[in-house]
Amino acid sequence: MTRTRLRPLARFTTVCVTKTLAPLNLRAAIVWALGTLLLASCFLSPKLVGTRPTTLDEARVELEACALNANRLSDPSREVLAVFDLCTLYDEDPRAALRELHARAVAEPQRRTLFALAEGSYLLGRRMRDREAYLAAAVYAYLYLLGDEVEVPNPYDRRFRWAAELYNDGLLRALLDRKARIELVEGVRALPTGSLELHLDPAALWTPAAFRFEPADLLTIYGLRLRLRDSGLGVPLIATRLQKPAPDEHAYVAARVAPVTAFLRIEGGLEQLASGLHARLELHSGYDAERVDVAGREVPLETERSAALARGLDDSALWRFSIAGLFGGERPERSNRLILAQPYARGRVPVVFVHGTASSPAYWAELFNTLWSDPLLRRSTQMWFFQYATGNPILYSAAELRDALRATVAELDPAGTDEALRRMVLIGHSQGGLLVRLLVSHGDMTWLEELSGRTLDQLALAPDEDALLRRCLEFEPLEYVQRVVFVSTPHRGSFISARWYSRLLGKLISFPSDVVNLGASLLQRQASLLSGALPEDHSSIAGMAPDSQLVKRLKRTPLAPGVSAHSVISIGAADPGDPRALATADDGVVAYASAHLEGVASEDLIPSAHSCQSHPLTIQAIRRILREHLAVRP
Repeated sequence: MTRTRLRPLARFTTVCVTKTLAPLNLRAAIVWALGTLLLASCFLSPKLVGTRPTTLDEARVELEACALNANRLSDPSREVLAVFDLCTLYDEDPRAALRELHARAVAEPQRRTLFALAEGSYLLGRRMRDREAYLAAAVYAYLYLLGDEVEVPNPYDRRFRWAAELYNDGLLRALLDRKARIELVEGVRALPTGSLELHLDPAALWTPAAFRFEPADLLTIYGLRLRLRDSGLGVPLIATRLQKPAPDEHAYVAARVAPVTAFLRIEGGLEQLASGLHARLELHSGYDAERVDVAGREVPLETERSAALARGLDDSALWRFSIAGLFGGERPERSNRLILAQPYARGRVPVVFVHGTASSPAYWAELFNTLWSDPLLRRSTQMWFFQYATGNPILYSAAELRDALRATVAELDPAGTDEALRRMVLIGHSQGGLLVRLLVSHGDMTWLEELSGRTLDQLALAPDEDALLRRCLEFEPLEYVQRVVFVSTPHRGSFISARWYSRLLGKLISFPSDVVNLGASLLQRQASLLSGALPEDHSSIAGMAPDSQLVKRLKRTPLAPGVSAHSVISIGAADPGDPRALATADDGVVAYASAHLEGVASEDLIPSAHSCQSHPLTIQAIRRILREHLAVRP
């Protein structure tokens, strides 16, 4: 048996008790023993309150612990429950405790009580998977943040930040059905205390019948460097149009996916909750609304735009078009189109992006995502994208872009009163830059003789062929355009286009039937078409060769007076500060000497390969140029 050593105080007590008990009777001995033990306990009992060392990380976790991140109430809410002696009741019957706390809040309105109701309802919803409890959390959080019954909340209070999250997450979980889909249904919702009569905003553009809604928070995005989000109140949603517009319905095509924020507006206060509180669920466009007015107070909206952009780019057809659009240009009515990334907004300047060869509008995603996060650009511009079959002749594609822009402006603003539409900015990458240049240049039938070696009378073409030639060669600078940006544009041709394999590639490209017919007629007359040096090659690839007749003509063609031009040029690994290095620099497709233009308003050099649209310096340069454009008031 192990012998146990008694501590000195214990041994002393044992000796004293043994010697003292002998002469006493039993009752007195018991009383004396109890007194001795009580005295000893004063020395032996542990501390009930004290401190212990901790780390900053542990302390932060303890301070931030609440129903949002732990299965417990925060200390401020537990304090409120303790004041009303409701801690035990909440643990045993949280609904009954919330009803009692609600009654106390009605009798004596205080912000801290509203917060405890919001957090207590949220924790109930979390533990019981109760959508109505989550909805109650959003209601109480709204009243804490925006209610006018009690004092204005302190925005530096930790509870203020938590209340915003309780509102947002509570509303989101209240709208989710069992399959994690957003359910927008009007009607009465029973809450742990009282009920809420929910109405959908009749003025909402994003009606449930026309769109499918999904929560942005349930999507992980990839391929974008930044996931950009505006902080505020509301639930970020992604709206997808259920029906595609007919191809010939408009001169343009609107994007099918858009960012939306759901905002629950409470109409009334705590006292109305028992008899049925009214609330309106509003759906605000992420393109337009950055804040809402609540009783004269501006409230920022929580908006997620990056997820909506990435969701729209889930459509694989946009990515397949890169190659399909190079080789399959025979149906321009399906390939060539103007895509409006957002609904037309009067008073906003159109910024039109034109992609390059074997590309598509999807390759502007990184740049678009970052520009979209700039509040000034978001409020003052609307971004459009031109998609076109990049193998077709350059002059033909430029005519398609010119006609699409004119038709779109005429449809959106038939009275011609929106001055912002007449301050358009065009941004073109690679071949797209050549299309942009043709829209701010003058062309006439003298081009024909230079390009084909024949006059129009000598060619004796059919009427439809004559009309096609005039459409491609007779043009004035587009009156809507005030500024252009050339990104890695081969103004003097691309050395890649001159190589034998590029010529071979050009022979594999399909063209529209009217282009094919015109090419055949010109070939019979020993005249080249609108693009290359070889009569039988109609492709844009031939048109971008340094020795093509089109490139030679563009060298001598000035830009329209009054149009501001900027160059953003990728230079590979060359040193931008070394003039000798720049003289021989290229990006793998276009030489610096070809992309450089004298007399532009600015020239930015990008240490990148040819596809530099996503480079941070490219994005920074274009953002600066757009801000400069907006700063110039007409």
